[in-house]
Amino acid sequence: MFGGRYKAILVESPDYGKGKKWTSYLSTLVDYIHLNPARAGMVDGVQKSVMDYPWCSLARDYALPEDQRTGWVDVDEGLRLVNLEDTVQGRRQYIERLDNRVIAEGDKAGLAENRDNSLQSHLRKGWYWGTQEFSENILKAFGQKIAEGENRNYQSSQLSKAHAEDNAEQIIRRACQHFGLKEDELLTHIRGDYRKTSVAWKIWQETTVSQRWIAERLMMKTPANVSQQVRRFTQIPKKDLSNEVLEWTVLSRFVD
Repeated sequence: MFGGRYKAILVESPDYGKGKKWTSYLSTLVDYIHLNPARAGMVDGVQKSVMDYPWCSLARDYALPEDQRTGWVDVDEGLRLVNLEDTVQGRRQYIERLDNRVIAEGDKAGLAENRDNSLQSHLRKGWYWGTQEFSENILKAFGQKIAEGENRNYQSSQLSKAHAEDNAEQIIRRACQHFGLKEDELLTHIRGDYRKTSVAWKIWQETTVSQRWIAERLMMKTPANVSQQVRRFTQIPKKDLSNEVLEWTVLSRFVD
């Protein structure tokens, strides 16, 4: 766990899973701090290096020779964490390593928004730092805790939101498979086509995401519109729905 004054996040340890080659837990936390400008969208590792952000220890210490540094940052220790020396070449490799991490992990660890990633940038939201495998296993473990009735504060946590949104994304993927549609086709509004509405209904019934989340994710304008559409959907006679929608919802409250 890594925290500051106002929050804490889960951090993937160096020996998590097989084949991990991170030098140490401390190096992971140092990386997290150095990549703050990337999470804020101020650098991208290509057009703007992490070193181009002036208000950090990279520009003021790690990139400079010893006699030009502030004097209170232990650059030598930071470099040794990743097996580099305090030389011109070592300092250059350190900056390149971070820039490469910005690029490589942008879509994998939550540094950038990515609709294909069901977790949708939870690093930016601030609940974990690590690989997609790590986050998915954490969500699975906490889902089991909920089923066992543990963790009373779960509903108000960032992890709760992540778990709910992950479940909602799974519903959307299953809906696309069930209806034989691509996601953009599912999200298209067609008058009298209740497939998207049935997905909104199922997400509302089976997860704890907000109607605002559903409205934004399914392109349904406003939370009020979601509420109205979901309520109307449950009142539609079965005869007015296609078999594929009925199979998807398995509702028992439709009017015959």
